[in-house]
Amino acid sequence: MLKSARSLLLIALTGLAGALPAASAPWYQWRSQVNGELYCNQLKPGEGWKLADGPFRDAGCRQKGRPGERR
Repeated sequence: MLKSARSLLLIALTGLAGALPAASAPWYQWRSQVNGELYCNQLKPGEGWKLADGPFRDAGCRQKGRPGERR
């Protein structure tokens, strides 16, 4: 009996975890140290890039703020 109650509780908690809202990671503008080119990405593209601006809500780096934030 106790084992089946634990199983039901585990199933219920697992189902609730999928219903929690989660915002995506913010986007940033990165500037190349080689040619000054700007690149929009959520993560640093690698060596030779410096953070130029951000965070942004969209993948085009046009809307300032963090995803999921209310204006």
